[in-house]
Amino acid sequence: MNIDIVYLWVDGNDPVWRAKKEAFEQGMSYNTSEALAEARFVDNDELKYSLRSIEQFAPWIHHIYIVTDGQVPSWIDLTNERISIIDHTEIMPREALPSFSSTAIEWCIDNIPGLSEYFLLANDDTFIGREATPMDFYTLDGYPIVRLRKRHKSKKSAETQYMKTLFKSQKVIEKMFGQNYSYIPHHNIDAYRL
Repeated sequence: MNIDIVYLWVDGNDPVWRAKKEAFEQGMSYNTSEALAEARFVDNDELKYSLRSIEQFAPWIHHIYIVTDGQVPSWIDLTNERISIIDHTEIMPREALPSFSSTAIEWCIDNIPGLSEYFLLANDDTFIGREATPMDFYTLDGYPIVRLRKRHKSKKSAETQYMKTLFKSQKVIEKMFGQNYSYIPHHNIDAYRL
């Protein structure tokens, strides 16, 4: 089984990208402060270290895709055949661009040309800290392993769009299956299957 990994990456300090984002924000008629907060776009070179963790602890990863908005990390070796830079324009509908929403971009990653049936999705601030195997991410019969954590009962966290979405999802699951799941996704590298 070939397993790829997909990263979403942005350099929020790039003046060209910043101008595009600022122009986009000017046209917004609703509150997007959470989604467009500066902290979501900071580049601390974490991708470099995440890739090093893959090289050291998960060398079985077949291919690495870095999805970005017209940007390329200055330090990346573009001659490495295991790494592909994928621009938003290659996977997203034209009418959805520009996009500054990681959720919207994630919805389109299955459009990556050549993406394996089995793939991991990572943020640039996720790392593998010890030797990993495909069985850390997939069951023997090929199903993705989902890692969840207990939901915190914080009023403040319940107000974020992310938490509102999770609560709605939990209600749908309860309605459809009669089961109440009070767990939320862990911030980690997630396994998927096309």
